[in-house]
Amino acid sequence: MSRSYSNIEDSNVPTPLTIDLGDAVRSARNVAGYSIEQLAVTCGLTEMEIAKVEAGYEGDRRLVTRIAKALGITTTALFPTAV
Repeated sequence: MSRSYSNIEDSNVPTPLTIDLGDAVRSARNVAGYSIEQLAVTCGLTEMEIAKVEAGYEGDRRLVTRIAKALGITTTALFPTAV
């Protein structure tokens, strides 16, 4: 029996967009003076969820919205602008 993995989505692979988003989240968190643990408590997410966003492995808009609100910024401030 052979298995085909062609229909499996590589959703756990960082993309340039999620990497840029992760960098923006990390930068905003540092400017706000939060550790990952402090931000997690503030926005009600786990440290792992925030770490995944910052590493570019997660770009779920719901997570990003919660992070942005906790940091006191808009979600659009975190998304890279098109050149």
